[in-house]
Amino acid sequence: MLSLSLLWSGPAAAGSDPQRFGVGHPMRIEQGEHVDTIVTVGGDLTVLGEVDDDAVVVGGTLELGPNARVGGDAVAVGGTVIAASGAVIGGDRVEFDSDTEVSPLAASVATFVQVLAFFLVSALILALAPARVRSVATLMRQRPGRAALFGLAIMLLFVPLLGVLTISIIGIPLIPLVIITLAAVLVFGMAALAVSLGYAMPFYSERQSAMGALAIGYVVLGLIGLIPWVGAMMVWLAGLFAGGAVLASWFGGRRASAPM
Repeated sequence: MLSLSLLWSGPAAAGSDPQRFGVGHPMRIEQGEHVDTIVTVGGDLTVLGEVDDDAVVVGGTLELGPNARVGGDAVAVGGTVIAASGAVIGGDRVEFDSDTEVSPLAASVATFVQVLAFFLVSALILALAPARVRSVATLMRQRPGRAALFGLAIMLLFVPLLGVLTISIIGIPLIPLVIITLAAVLVFGMAALAVSLGYAMPFYSERQSAMGALAIGYVVLGLIGLIPWVGAMMVWLAGLFAGGAVLASWFGGRRASAPM
């Protein structure tokens, strides 16, 4: 399992440790320990001592012992905050629990709205770079394994990359650029995926308009997104595959030849 535990080099309050950041494993602040801020991704966090500012967990449980004190917010994204009697939270208690019940209809509608937004942006991308979009779409059909491999790399390496950048003065300004680049890759990939799906329909030929194929492809993605429970996950996985295809077209050796 990937494991990364780092100390940020930011300024610390008197008598406290610097900010702590961990990825892929549980973290613990013992009674008597005193830190500024602590963030863990993909692991649980137990606080028995003091955190001057925020305590944040992404994809895990934040547990506060009876003598714990968090001066800022106690935040759990994709998890829960469990506070024992006597624990002090100076700011807000914030939970975004992935297990929170959402009606299948609400989840499906939200996914459909996201697909519609992607379509509008993708239409602009296709209008500006039609040959490039077709090239990536062709790669998806001819080399799907390579596209899936690069998509898996995005899923596994993105968060650790942010963690590494966080501890560097030079790296911190690069974080927004990395996030924006990934977003652009995913949106471009979704445009190519929609075009590929459109041309895969038996009633639509390669000789017809790429914009029409894009629209058909997004109808397919929208219908998939409406499937209760699994639709949102399928669209999310499709996005990773699409982003992987874009990266594969950059670093994957010879470029797939688009049909005329």
